[in-house]
Amino acid sequence: MGDKYKVEQLTKMLKHETNENTEHYGARLSHHAGDTKVLTIDAGGIRALIDYYTKYDTNLD
Repeated sequence: MGDKYKVEQLTKMLKHETNENTEHYGARLSHHAGDTKVLTIDAGGIRALIDYYTKYDTNLD
């Protein structure tokens, strides 16, 4: 099953975050709720998301 679109986009992000020739800034994760702050996700977190979305599809119910 999985979420092909998210895996594709996350894989692109991981490629940027693991490129030895560029500076790494991480991926930014935010939520529309006003009481949350932006999180920066590093390569390890991106890998975890790829693993998750390879197995599971998005469920926003």
